[in-house]
Amino acid sequence: MSPRSGRIAVVTPWDVSSPRSWSGVIVPMLTALRDEMGEVEVIDVPSDVAIADRVRARALGMRGALHLSSWSPPTARRRSRAVAQRLEELPSSVPVVALAATPELLAVPRGRRIVQVTDSSFAALTRSYPAYARLTDRGRRVAEDLERRIAGRTEHFLVATAWSADRLVVDVRVPEDTVTVARFGPAIAPVRPVGGKPPHDGRPLRLLLVASDWERKGGDLALEIVHELRTRGLRTTLTVVGARGRPLPAEVTHLERLEPQELSGVYATHDALLEPSRASAGGVVVTDALHHGLPVIASALGGLTDLVVDGVTGWLVPFDGTASPFVSAMETRVVTSDLPAMSRQAADWAMREASWPMWARAVRDALERGPHRPHGG
Repeated sequence: MSPRSGRIAVVTPWDVSSPRSWSGVIVPMLTALRDEMGEVEVIDVPSDVAIADRVRARALGMRGALHLSSWSPPTARRRSRAVAQRLEELPSSVPVVALAATPELLAVPRGRRIVQVTDSSFAALTRSYPAYARLTDRGRRVAEDLERRIAGRTEHFLVATAWSADRLVVDVRVPEDTVTVARFGPAIAPVRPVGGKPPHDGRPLRLLLVASDWERKGGDLALEIVHELRTRGLRTTLTVVGARGRPLPAEVTHLERLEPQELSGVYATHDALLEPSRASAGGVVVTDALHHGLPVIASALGGLTDLVVDGVTGWLVPFDGTASPFVSAMETRVVTSDLPAMSRQAADWAMREASWPMWARAVRDALERGPHRPHGG
């Protein structure tokens, strides 16, 4: 398969026309795949839910529990059969590239080659993401079994970070040589050329928090960090974009959900991204910030340890669930750093190591390995 000569079928449950789909990466993924591969057939996935899952979701919801219909066999069979029927219209030689679409592959015929682009293992996400805290033990077991069945028919996986790759190998038990780390490019590219940030020189340090999930993103910690820094006399401002878990102090600026170009402008007017996350697999916001020349102050956990090069593109902070390590890092490392140099290094690293053309080439490389028997076949 040479550049621009391939034909692939992309399967994804996400809206391929929305700039917000899968944290904003679906649209640039499809653009990059078309540029790299040539012909891309997008397979629509129906959003309907099986009656059995509707009933179970309602019953568990009344008890305060969570049921994930998309990861339940009745709905997975229903949706994946529609995908399989659509694939019948394409030659059997056309491979499937699945974008965050594991359950939707259940009914895909075994003769069809599959490459999955995914976040991480289901177990890793449910262990670390607060959104899954109410999922029942039975729901976890069923979803993990579904994931393993489909993994056994998948030739190759692509994930954005080494942490995610490790979780697939350990949790799903896929062979290491079937997993490639291919960093995502930016969901939001700079609308203007990126220039270095101005020196700190005692002016207020302008911090930015972008949070779609207040708890997971450590929004409460961000407020504590900035309050403590200001108490100690360090002039600091904080802008919160997106979700907020509680009323914010008057000195914190809150911006509602912004359009991509608007958020690009916000990146350009701040000095560093504050990311005291409790969990992170792929770090799309971090990648966006780096592309805008915004160094990142991040928890040293999950995929963040792949995206933030300590002392080069930002600062990794040991995470203990409190604000203290971040306050200490800010006082001893961040405010004493060469901010313009860090800004240039962040943008240079992102362009070199986290771009969509590189990602699309990794997808093509996975397909060019040639048809072979999947590990679970």
